[in-house]
Amino acid sequence: ATEEGTLKSAVKVLDHYAEMGVNTLWICPVYEPGKSDGNGYCNIGPHSVDPKITGTSDYAEGWKEVGRFVEEAHKRNIRILLDVITWGTAYGAPMYSQHPAWYRDKEVWGGNAFDWKNDEFKEWYYAQLENIAVMTNCDGFRLDCEPWYAGADVIKDFRSRLSAKGRKLFMMAEDRNFRDNAYDCEQAGVNPTSIENYYKSETPIYYFLNQFD
Repeated sequence: ATEEGTLKSAVKVLDHYAEMGVNTLWICPVYEPGKSDGNGYCNIGPHSVDPKITGTSDYAEGWKEVGRFVEEAHKRNIRILLDVITWGTAYGAPMYSQHPAWYRDKEVWGGNAFDWKNDEFKEWYYAQLENIAVMTNCDGFRLDCEPWYAGADVIKDFRSRLSAKGRKLFMMAEDRNFRDNAYDCEQAGVNPTSIENYYKSETPIYYFLNQFD
């Protein structure tokens, strides 16, 4: 969005969006990509944040920088959704060698797949998202590739934990789903470019699932 490519420099872009009447921005992944050449969708884990956009390699300070960007957005009546990656991490991510039991024996999307049946990993992941929610004061999450990896039950559990702490966040899944009190909406349900014909209808996708699946 800017020549500098940092969150700090992007604050001025918020003025442009506010003038346009935009009230919510979905921010693509802010995590550190590591050795991958991706755009954050392949990264080294939800605890990390990309030094290129925050200006610091200290993750704690980096998340504070994300929080300052969210604060500036809120001053302009703009809500911020942060992208969440639930399928796994990039090849070579330190987590993979440090906690091999947290992964399945499977490769997906150019990386290693998380094992969502591992309770230790699940608790760790919950803690990371709670930390992000608290540190940044973001308004919600867009959950990449969901509900096909973590699944609706995990997201419902996460929502209930956040609610108990006084945080009610908006949750948007990428793909079609029954919502089931896990997601507020699905990206696919309002995306007319999908190859599946029923995505092209203005009728929310979860109605079709309830009727036909």
